[in-house]
Amino acid sequence: MTRSFRSSSVPSADGLFLTYRFAQPTEPARSSDALTQRDSIWPYSKSPHDDEGDMSPGDHVTPAVRLVSRIGEGGMGSVWVAEDLAAGGPVAVKTLSPRHLRDPELRQRFKQEAHILARIESPHVVEVLEYGETDSGVPYIVMELLHGETLGSRLQRLGPLPLADVVRIVGQAALALDRAHQFGIVHRDLKPENLFLTQVAGGLFVKVIDFGIAKLPVADLRNVLTLTGQIIGTPNYMSPEAMMDSRAVDHRSDTWALAAVAYEALTGRRPFDARSFGEQMLIVNAAVFKKPTTLRPELPEPLDAWVERALKRDPAARFSSVREAAFALEEAARTATFTTPDLSPKEP
Repeated sequence: MTRSFRSSSVPSADGLFLTYRFAQPTEPARSSDALTQRDSIWPYSKSPHDDEGDMSPGDHVTPAVRLVSRIGEGGMGSVWVAEDLAAGGPVAVKTLSPRHLRDPELRQRFKQEAHILARIESPHVVEVLEYGETDSGVPYIVMELLHGETLGSRLQRLGPLPLADVVRIVGQAALALDRAHQFGIVHRDLKPENLFLTQVAGGLFVKVIDFGIAKLPVADLRNVLTLTGQIIGTPNYMSPEAMMDSRAVDHRSDTWALAAVAYEALTGRRPFDARSFGEQMLIVNAAVFKKPTTLRPELPEPLDAWVERALKRDPAARFSSVREAAFALEEAARTATFTTPDLSPKEP
């Protein structure tokens, strides 16, 4: 069965419920350490069912959409470049991994991802063109094909970014998140790898991706399965309350995570970086980190106050919304010695 609509979703192949390996804390140059690498919580070894439902180049997910090449793979599934034979252009297709086809939990989560983002109409979330299951029962989502790179890739390539770029990235990400929060949806996995940077009319344009582990409003949880006791998110970007119980978080957890991403984009370091999950919990709850101006003296001092408020342990002491945080960051940036343009979040 196939369902078509105009909406938004996520070009990501990563898993839903995850465990993590830990590595040494980062140096000023961003490293691809294991805290941001993701493994399925189910120990994976080849099974007779793994080839059932596996997709290959040339396969059709619908009569009009043909897979061309696999461009990403993670614990949850794969992302493909595909050809839209009806429209005559390229699209992206996300498919569920063959080893999860018999798992009702993950099939439900995959379907939930499309349903969640059917509600979010923002240019800063990738557009979903259609979703459903193939004739062989493989769930899929057809999306617009994005061109560019993730913020994580850009930080690896360039290191700390110009202040104006960070303000622009935070402001545009806030637009997408604020829209989701209006519907009671919490992303729960904001990190540099889930902010996609592309170009529109020659300017930087941000898309928030991977809502695969997003938290739904309470009213929508009646048909959603959960895995009790599992960590949901990426520890380097998890708020204190998310580390205690990811099911109990609200929009303020996303605000905390976005601030952690902004700190890293400005300084080249994460505000909290540990060797183990237990150590990460300790340092996050202590809320002790180096001021951005200590690591990058040319930054305006008001940024220190912005980060301090945004990363408060107590959610009530933070900015009340991602949009408020974005406006406050713009105001802090205006005090820089150079001229900063009006970068307040605006819908195109």
